[in-house]
Amino acid sequence: MNLQWQIERFDALELRQLYQLLQLRQAVFAVEQQCIYQDLDNLDLESFHLLGCHAQSGKLLAYARCLPPGLKYPESSIGRVAVDLSWRGKGLGHALLRRAIDCCALFDGNEGGVQAIRISAQAYLPMIARPMGAWISPPSLSASARGSIPNTIAKVVIMIGRMRTWPACRSASRTFAPDLRA
Repeated sequence: MNLQWQIERFDALELRQLYQLLQLRQAVFAVEQQCIYQDLDNLDLESFHLLGCHAQSGKLLAYARCLPPGLKYPESSIGRVAVDLSWRGKGLGHALLRRAIDCCALFDGNEGGVQAIRISAQAYLPMIARPMGAWISPPSLSASARGSIPNTIAKVVIMIGRMRTWPACRSASRTFAPDLRA
């Protein structure tokens, strides 16, 4: 698996990157999961966008949105976690979540500063987050989630502390080539 990872602020996204990330989010959340909600919620404007692209084709295969503390929750948060359907089951979700956790450290100005990260996610994400030391709430359908998420997909809240630092993830708008075996 030859991927290039990139972290971008909204204003630094190229039009092609923006198109691909919106396309992936729509494919996963609106079409596949049939979640009906306002995807473009203005939170993108103040977030970091983590992009995992195929090194040869440039196709976006993995994406996560990392929000600073105070924007949606008191702590940093990760949302819109999506992996292209054809690339699931290959460890890409694990790699994406590890990098998203590290991305949240950028909001605090140092890699060791993140105390907690909140991830509101569908019930299957805990399988990825639990080995990273996450605290995971029992699955539930909140009043706001009912009607926007199918009954077969429960929502969970995942709280995770800072696990480790990726040296290549020190600044925004930077490309880095990770070792996916880690």
